[in-house]
Amino acid sequence: MTAFEKSKANRKARQERNKAIRAKYGSLNEWKKKCFFSMQTLKARGWNKELVKKLLGKYDETTSGSYRACDLWLKNRVFEAEKKPGVKAAMKLTLKRSEKIQEAIFDVEDRIKTEVATWDIKLITPAEAVRRMKKRPTYKSLPLSFLKELSLSHLRQATCAELKPKVLAQPKYQRIYRNAVSARVHNMSLKYV
Repeated sequence: MTAFEKSKANRKARQERNKAIRAKYGSLNEWKKKCFFSMQTLKARGWNKELVKKLLGKYDETTSGSYRACDLWLKNRVFEAEKKPGVKAAMKLTLKRSEKIQEAIFDVEDRIKTEVATWDIKLITPAEAVRRMKKRPTYKSLPLSFLKELSLSHLRQATCAELKPKVLAQPKYQRIYRNAVSARVHNMSLKYV
């Protein structure tokens, strides 16, 4: 059998399998939801990458999407692996660790939100945002009525751009600082809606 014939036979077998799955479940996505666990779901159950590699091995199926493919493991295999001795204890330990990590992250976020609340933030007004945009050659043709239609995102982006050096000056947790600043600026911008 040539490589072309082999490829053709594989494609035909795959089409027949997909046809049978669609007849039973309605669609391939429904079949994948009912019969498989993703890595995200496994982590929520208490699995970690080491456990998956050791007990489940290679994935059984993948989802193909425009963003990225997701590895899937058969639920039956997962349930069988969970019955093995020591697995439940390892899963509980993983869940405890992840809870502690989440608590630590929430503590840091609260501390940073409190700190950012004390910052002196001058919100850029819609008029100032439009004036800055007018300086750019690409926005020369904008009518003045654009001032009324200016979205919150323009105000947020302009103000956050001003605060960028202050956020970058933070040695740790830059992403959390960025999010806290963005949330505060957003709440301040709501008065222009």
